[in-house]
Amino acid sequence: MHEKSPSVALVERALAALNAGKIEELVALCDRDFELDMSDRVFNPSTYRGHGGIRQFHTEVLEVWDHYTWEPEQVCCHGDLVVALLRTSGQGRGSGLEVERQTAMI
Repeated sequence: MHEKSPSVALVERALAALNAGKIEELVALCDRDFELDMSDRVFNPSTYRGHGGIRQFHTEVLEVWDHYTWEPEQVCCHGDLVVALLRTSGQGRGSGLEVERQTAMI
């Protein structure tokens, strides 16, 4: 068994912090130039930038979802990039609607 790259381990720690709701821990792991492009979303398309963007994203998730998780199915390095294949799932606040989808983050 080979050792995980530091970049893969960092992404896994970041996802674990996000799933645990430890947003300040997540912020501490992310660069100030962090960017999360969610402009392809049907509802509330947006791009979140920097540490404030991380906090804003989390606040918006909590407004809409009773719970939402980003479970890594595979995290690997490709050159200088880390690709995370995720299974996301959640339950809508108020509606009770359950959703599940696969997505990827770079």
